Amino acid sequence: MSVTPAQVRRIVAEGGSGPTIIRKTADETVNNSSTLQDDDELFLPVAENEIWLAQWFLLLNAASDTPDYKFGMSGPTGATMRWGVGSTQSTSGVAFSWFSTATGSPLGLAAISDTLTTGGTTVVSGIFLPAIIVVGGTAGDVKLRWAQNTPTAVNTKVLTNSCLIAHQLA
Repeated sequence: MSVTPAQVRRIVAEGGSGPTIIRKTADETVNNSSTLQDDDELFLPVAENEIWLAQWFLLLNAASDTPDYKFGMSGPTGATMRWGVGSTQSTSGVAFSWFSTATGSPLGLAAISDTLTTGGTTVVSGIFLPAIIVVGGTAGDVKLRWAQNTPTAVNTKVLTNSCLIAHQLA
């Protein structure tokens, strides 16, 4: 099936005005803390009653394998969200996505108040965090929050050029 230019214009007019892109311009560091903190740059301003598809792609690096990462989200009062890890790898080395495990079982998606964890490493690695955001009657910012999973006195970073790409759906 092909999409005509007229159909593309209709989709953009009904669903928003194209993507919102936010790029991290400086490394951000957490050291010896498992307390979630708002990322300095990777947040999405939203208006009341909007619906968004948001995708965070994070470049990660730690001075040790010990601290790992912990992620959370926050948003304006009344906002709901379903989010998860875009892809990861099982301990057996078999890759799976946020939609299903290596055995084909669906993964549950996190709510806005949930926390997810992932390993960290001394090489630059990446993680993809997709989300559907439904904003209630209050505008505000949807914020990525992160910390070390295990407090360790080493630098754990989200690196420059990590980004947030979001599309307003309604």
